[in-house]
Amino acid sequence: MRIKSGVWYWLAVASGAVGMLYALGFAGSIEALGVISDTDFITAMVLLLLALFFARLGDHAAEREVQRRKHRPPPRPHQRAGVPAEPEGRMNAKKPVGAGTPASLQRDDGLNPHHPEE
Repeated sequence: MRIKSGVWYWLAVASGAVGMLYALGFAGSIEALGVISDTDFITAMVLLLLALFFARLGDHAAEREVQRRKHRPPPRPHQRAGVPAEPEGRMNAKKPVGAGTPASLQRDDGLNPHHPEE
């Protein structure tokens, strides 16, 4: 099962939002303390880069979905409940009993199994 493009976009938005919040947090700590925390900076950058990565994966998934729609076979007709689905045409024409049966297998004793009174 493939992950759809919308899921990748949501991941991109979520990780981008958390990355921006982290960036705002370490920007505030720089102003308040005057010290840059390496772990906060690295975490924010990783989350923002993950957001870009997820966005690109979403673009690739969207292209794949479009290609799949283009090359999809035509839909089959749906079968209603209780009605057998038989496509019309020469292949499904009713054949008489014995048609297509080799002559050696056909009954020649005069008995018809479908009409016993004849």
